[in-house]
Amino acid sequence: MIIPAITIGAFSLMMLVHYYDLEKDFRREYKEVTALFSALQQDQERITYGILQSALFAYYDQDTLATDRKDLHRHAAQIPQNKILDKELYRPLKDDLITLEDEITEYIILIEDYLIINAGIKNSYVFLSTHESKAHELFSVDSKPVQTIHAMIDSIMQAKRMLDNSHMQD
Repeated sequence: MIIPAITIGAFSLMMLVHYYDLEKDFRREYKEVTALFSALQQDQERITYGILQSALFAYYDQDTLATDRKDLHRHAAQIPQNKILDKELYRPLKDDLITLEDEITEYIILIEDYLIINAGIKNSYVFLSTHESKAHELFSVDSKPVQTIHAMIDSIMQAKRMLDNSHMQD
């Protein structure tokens, strides 16, 4: 009677240790993937904030946006590689996350296109603003060149407010 009890007790103890190991691995993998989701969200928020700063301020350091874009892409690539997503229950999510990674790549391309357009607008504005002050020295306030420069500055500022590429090209 004592041998079956010891056998059952030893088996129960081994099952408990095995369950503890599985739970510990799951907890670790879960924390890793949730930390990556959190990092992904923070990267996206920093990018959005950086884009707003870039749109509002004439001079803004684009290096921080470049770093944030790289981090966003890196975190998006790391999430589908997490072991927890290999489990059968999470495989559909893993497929969606791979699609999300492709969409993030497209999002980053759109951000870069925006930054290029925004840089053109800012450079044009700074260039024309500089010449506006010099134009007053060369021409009268009501002259055609001064009015043209004012109209161009207004047009550039309108394009900046609308963030419209077709308006910029016109």
